[in-house]
Amino acid sequence: MSENTALAAMFAAQKGPVSAERMRAAMDAYLESWRRNDPDARARLFVEEPVVEDPVGTPPYQGQAAVRGFWKQAAWPGVTFDATLHKFIACGSEALAHFTIRLTGGGRPSMNIEVHETLKFANDGRISELRAYWNQGNLSVDS
Repeated sequence: MSENTALAAMFAAQKGPVSAERMRAAMDAYLESWRRNDPDARARLFVEEPVVEDPVGTPPYQGQAAVRGFWKQAAWPGVTFDATLHKFIACGSEALAHFTIRLTGGGRPSMNIEVHETLKFANDGRISELRAYWNQGNLSVDS
């Protein structure tokens, strides 16, 4: 088998029941829901019993009610969220997203958070699991 044929076979095997385009559209809608401060739109992107670990290493939020509670505490009053997606890699029914989220307003200094997330998708294209990788080293505050 030639190297090109082997690579083509490997890439074909990565495809899952959800297209890469559909996963990317869900990620774009997820980031847009933060920009619009629309937790209802965000919740529609997730299965009924999602698991969200944000950041990784903290206890995961399980189920829509717990995840919505987390989002409510993360959405500071008067602060706007603007996200820039740098990279999105879809493999099978999972994806890796790298983005920066900028928080401004609310009487706070502006802040940037660089985030890497892994996502798992259900067959219908909704997110079943989200794990966010970021820590203090990924934060920068404007002076």
